[in-house]
Amino acid sequence: MVGVLALLVFFAGTGWAIHALVTRGQFDRKIFERTNLLQYLTFQFFAITILAGLPAKMLLRLLFRVKYVLVTPWFNI
Repeated sequence: MVGVLALLVFFAGTGWAIHALVTRGQFDRKIFERTNLLQYLTFQFFAITILAGLPAKMLLRLLFRVKYVLVTPWFNI
């Protein structure tokens, strides 16, 4: 349960931070306005999971020796 909560907080916080970066400048806002919802959600998914998630998991592993954030009978994250 703690792992699910940690993942939800991470995804929400990282999604908000990436959205703030995408809409901070006028040029960035113009590009943001030209994308549709599917394009934006696809970008957010890959930006959160690859650009932010992988380094965060590496830091957790190296600094705190956390092997998995979420362990279930079906998969480990």
